[in-house]
Amino acid sequence: ILYKQPVVYVGGVLPKKEFDANFLGQLLDRCHAHYYSKKDDCADTKPIDWEGKVFADIGSGTGRLVLAASALHPTFSKCKGLEILPGLHQRAVEIGHTVCDLVEISKDKNNNDGDNDNVGNGITTLRKGSLSPTLPLSPELQFTCGSFTDPYIHLSDVDIAFCFSSCMDPPLLTFLSAALGRQCQTGTLIITTEYPLPLTGTIPPLDGDDTMPFGEYELEIVEVLDGDCELLGGVSTAYIHRVVSSLYQPGIDGVGPRSKPVPTLEQICQGLVVEIEEGTLVDTEQFTKVIHNDMMFQGLGVDTLREMNDRANRKVEESGPSSDNDND
Repeated sequence: ILYKQPVVYVGGVLPKKEFDANFLGQLLDRCHAHYYSKKDDCADTKPIDWEGKVFADIGSGTGRLVLAASALHPTFSKCKGLEILPGLHQRAVEIGHTVCDLVEISKDKNNNDGDNDNVGNGITTLRKGSLSPTLPLSPELQFTCGSFTDPYIHLSDVDIAFCFSSCMDPPLLTFLSAALGRQCQTGTLIITTEYPLPLTGTIPPLDGDDTMPFGEYELEIVEVLDGDCELLGGVSTAYIHRVVSSLYQPGIDGVGPRSKPVPTLEQICQGLVVEIEEGTLVDTEQFTKVIHNDMMFQGLGVDTLREMNDRANRKVEESGPSSDNDND
């Protein structure tokens, strides 16, 4: 089932196809060779699978490729999915429960102990229960609702990441490159589609958090492959990157997610004053993007928006002109 090209019905109306699991399987096999190619301690005893390693799908949608990677390589210690849209994230969790009969072992509203609201609807971790299907899966699956643009999203434990980047613009690719360069360990592999990531960059200090590392990072491209992808109507080009140098700090990032500092009331007020003075208190562009994405997920396109606007205008016309004396 995981190899079949699926159709996810968005809002019960619009079909949304996803990346081919068969091509993902080929990419994981190629990445396995690259992952151990520069590890001297594994030169003669290279593991035959991804035993003990962590896979992540960035932009995981309904979690299909997370499940596919888990089924293709059940020796992964964990397979993770990161999705920014709450509706798709929740659907991934539901599929884990109902289709694969996975058991929820933890659900954090936030990134660590529940004190910081920085990852949307939070993290849900699932494991196989006693009644789960006989299909072997990784011991743990984890779905996070959030964005890789959030520096507190935990990516430091990832050994191989996949991102269907075919529709990403250059600024978003730069954000993704920086997120990986900030957190991932040297040797981590990242797969993108259609577009490679910027291979170098400089991450500036993070306002309000002196503990967050900053500086330069570097990636390299180790292989470029073409494969079938029905979603794109033919062939997709995949780029396999390796982290050459990063800002990863073993004593902090190697332990778990970073905690976001809680600002004082004075700092919050000062920040509000600055945003008001700069005219950035309300990010209308981001608000519009969120509304647009939610509408598309619910199957509400441009025609629906136009109809809503027409109905509102008709109501105004039917009510007649307003007057200051209407309430007299």
